[in-house]
Amino acid sequence: MSFAKLRDIFKTSSTLLISQVLNFLFIPLIARAYKPEVYAEWALFYSFALIIGGIATARYSDSIVLLKRKKTMDVIVTLCFAIGLFASCVSFVAAYLFGKALGLDGLGTILIPLSVLLMAFHMTFLQVLVREGRFSLYSFSLLTMSVFPSVSQLISGWFIGASSQGIILAGFIGQCISALTSYLYSSFQFKTLVFDRLKIFAGARRYSRFPKFSMGFAFFSLLRVRAMYLIFGAFRDPVFLGCYAQTDRLLSAPSALLGASIRPIFFRHAANVGLAKMWSPLRLILKVLWIGFGPILGVILYYSNDLVVFLLGRQWKEAGWIFQALVIPSFLLMTTNWLDRAYDVLKLQKRVFLLELFYGSIAIIAVCLGVFALNSIEFSIYSLGCILSVYYVHWLVSIFSYVGASYRWVYKYLLISFVEVAGVFAYLYLISQQKSVIFYYGLLGLLLFCATHIVYLIRKEGFLISHIFSENRGGIDV
Repeated sequence: MSFAKLRDIFKTSSTLLISQVLNFLFIPLIARAYKPEVYAEWALFYSFALIIGGIATARYSDSIVLLKRKKTMDVIVTLCFAIGLFASCVSFVAAYLFGKALGLDGLGTILIPLSVLLMAFHMTFLQVLVREGRFSLYSFSLLTMSVFPSVSQLISGWFIGASSQGIILAGFIGQCISALTSYLYSSFQFKTLVFDRLKIFAGARRYSRFPKFSMGFAFFSLLRVRAMYLIFGAFRDPVFLGCYAQTDRLLSAPSALLGASIRPIFFRHAANVGLAKMWSPLRLILKVLWIGFGPILGVILYYSNDLVVFLLGRQWKEAGWIFQALVIPSFLLMTTNWLDRAYDVLKLQKRVFLLELFYGSIAIIAVCLGVFALNSIEFSIYSLGCILSVYYVHWLVSIFSYVGASYRWVYKYLLISFVEVAGVFAYLYLISQQKSVIFYYGLLGLLLFCATHIVYLIRKEGFLISHIFSENRGGIDV
């Protein structure tokens, strides 16, 4: 692999990592600037817009990086803009019909179609930058997507007023600035829009495999995550919705952070030695993550309420039980989501789409059952946690079963990890019942155990992983 290629990978991955770190750092600041019921309005607005905006180009924007001629690129860019305009109109009708039932205010209903249109523009501009090899500008555009909306919301919350309309308008202004920045960087790459219908239809037919194979998975993936906000919005408890939205954002941050760290390194090496030689190092990595972080997960699970108050502030204390119910599926997602490109490498897009469709449908049905039939929000949350946990394990096992590799070790390591979690949780509960110095000595002993446990794993398995990822080795058998 050339030095220029490595430099481009490093620029993109490092900037993506920085953007995820900044996103994580903004969470406690925004949580202290807005009350849960106010943040709920933003969560509803953004979720409604993202379900449609995430597919606002019908995934035709993904084809831009493969185009050889700039004239063809102009046609596809025009096609993306046209589909984005249509998606914007659809979102306006949907917001007008269902906005009040979901609890959206008037400003949110007006800004949703504009937000969807901006998402279409932004996705198109980003792919133009990738096609032209402008990785520095592409990386900076990714950074603006995380920074500008959060900064705008902080300014509004601190200096203007922590209102529901304020957080929606501030987030939209940040989105406008981010999209404008991407446009300024990429506009010189395409000459002009094309208004020849025959050329546009021809381009749509030629690259129809992108909406055919990608749009379905993207839509159902967004729907599985974001439909929960709309369902909980219909429950008419803005405090709960705000707590759920902030908890979901908090639990998603480590997954995005770890994915940005491991994904480019793992698949860069896989491109050099071949994916077939990566099953052994993959097994080692997951062993370290699951067994090494098991005791830490037990501590987090026990002190969920205190951790939420520490990170988000006392006004979010009601989110503690939501955090506790969803921390295990979030842990599984964090340790496996960086393998998503394996499905693309193995050409298993249909399989992952069916998995997403199956588990996403079950999750939505379970949440609706709890909200509308049983009138139990607790049933919805705990059912969601169980379904997602099974989904993420099945998602991982499906990769190994397809290539004929052994996957029983997945259950073995997960069982060891969850025994650690349960043991630490039970231990903390027992020592917390003692009203003496035993509690403090017990906690100190637990921390020392976790530290030595992790150091041992790093020394034993980390040494092997470092050799596996060296340039002169392709993998080892374990």
